[in-house]
Amino acid sequence: MDDRLKILLEHVIAVICHRIPKGYHDVIDNGRELDSIERILKTVYSTPAVPSGNLLFPQKIVSARLLLCGSSSNIGQTSYILPVIINHLDHLPVFSLSMANLFSYGSPEERFSHCVQSAIRASSSGTPCLLLIPSIDRWYSSVPSSVWNLLLSAVSSFTGFTSIFLLSTAECSYLELPAEIQLVFRAQDSMEITPPPADRLEAYFRHVIVEPACTPPITFNGKLLFFEIFDDAVFWTSDEYPPLPKADMVQPSNQLSSDEIKELKKLYDQYHLEVILHYEETIARLIRDRRFSAFVQPVDPVDVPDYYTHIKSPMDLGTMFSKASSYKTPDEFLNDFRLIHQNAVEYNPMTDYEGRQIRLMAKLLLDMGQRAVLELDSKFLKRLEDVKRMLKENGIMVGDDGDHGKQSSGYIANNCEVHMKGGQVETNVPEDSKKTGIKRRGLHTCKLSRKRRCIKKSLRKCRIDIENSVLSEGDQLVTDDDKDFENGQYINAINSSSNREVGTIKEGKRNLKIDLNKLDAVVHMAVNKSRGWPLVDLELFAARISEIVETFHDKWDRTQLPYEIDEMIRNWSSSE
Repeated sequence: MDDRLKILLEHVIAVICHRIPKGYHDVIDNGRELDSIERILKTVYSTPAVPSGNLLFPQKIVSARLLLCGSSSNIGQTSYILPVIINHLDHLPVFSLSMANLFSYGSPEERFSHCVQSAIRASSSGTPCLLLIPSIDRWYSSVPSSVWNLLLSAVSSFTGFTSIFLLSTAECSYLELPAEIQLVFRAQDSMEITPPPADRLEAYFRHVIVEPACTPPITFNGKLLFFEIFDDAVFWTSDEYPPLPKADMVQPSNQLSSDEIKELKKLYDQYHLEVILHYEETIARLIRDRRFSAFVQPVDPVDVPDYYTHIKSPMDLGTMFSKASSYKTPDEFLNDFRLIHQNAVEYNPMTDYEGRQIRLMAKLLLDMGQRAVLELDSKFLKRLEDVKRMLKENGIMVGDDGDHGKQSSGYIANNCEVHMKGGQVETNVPEDSKKTGIKRRGLHTCKLSRKRRCIKKSLRKCRIDIENSVLSEGDQLVTDDDKDFENGQYINAINSSSNREVGTIKEGKRNLKIDLNKLDAVVHMAVNKSRGWPLVDLELFAARISEIVETFHDKWDRTQLPYEIDEMIRNWSSSE
């Protein structure tokens, strides 16, 4: 039951609970084994009995029962009060004889007998239970006569100490009930539910109208709001919040030991070496391919004097092989293939046959590089990045964090030093190179050594064992995204603190304007309008008022609110 209904029904619920025998309010646990101290205390403690006899007529013992009735169904005895009583007695087994339960499946007689027998079995074991019949007047006119006879037979079989509480409601007054129902529930077993009195109505409408109308809009502007009353009006003045302390930087919680860092560094070196081997094998295979002989070594400035005038960033397979260990990501490795293709397209025209052939071979070389990158296992690269990230978080900088991929301003082509100064090409050609034109076979064309192949094979075998020893199942990686999130929260907290200071200076004070005298007049008008109304109509009336109040919840000027409520009250009819 919420605070709104509690104002109207609290007294009624208390009276109803007082009429229920005490034994039904307490939970009796006879099946639990008691220790020695509890057994001693139990001898001096009287277990609350659940007699079903009527104190007014002790010579005639009948089952405990209670009928909630009212002038109409809108009083709320079934829809509002009965659920509250059942919730209050939720520790008891509840057996419902409602029409929905009787006619759900099978014949009503079978369903009725099943529910009543279940209640009798529960009560025979010493457990009080609740037998429920909602809207018994409609129930009487809807069920077959055989079901009604079964009810009379069951009620008559209840003894004075049968712990079954019969609770029912009626949608009319007690005098309007059929005589058969009055035989089951006598006048002293019934309770008439009446409309709320005037004092309860006033408290009810103050809760519905005044409290939400005097609540200021929720604004997150760094202000404290204070309640003030001046000239019968409500004012909410604001003040600044005290400055919040800055949060400390959160340090990573998974600091590794020196042995773990050592193993992790070893694992990273092995992963990184596998990537380097893949790069070198790819480049060496392409160098041995005669189709790409034009891209094996840097262009000789003696043979092509104007090449370095047009091409500012030359690249070849030999240079890529020498810098294979400096590639940080597969994209950097692929970018050098793109650079070779770009230089070939830029320098070689489509007008002659040789230029077209070089362009085609450069495009084929780029495709071969893309295929080599796609051959890399994405999961393997992910593990490599995770190991690298863990090393960085523990203050260990790996070897590829330096500037290894930068190109120098000079190039060496066939033992000729080429330098770029002011857009001009300067070439230093050794004397022995000028005298002879014999090509020397470089180291780039040799096959990979047998030792390197053995290293690669052994790394594949021990990779799984090292992963299991270092990255155990219980370890958790703190990713860069998590660190960025924590740092972002810290930065946002600082920025929001500074923004609050600026908003406080610019905004100043804001007042909630509303006339309290007019609100009081509206409350009294609502009380006079709804005097004697049933609970259902009263709730509909209050819901319409709350809807009007809700339209002003984000406004500071509420001077028109009492007038709109006043107009609605004048035009409202209880029959709506």
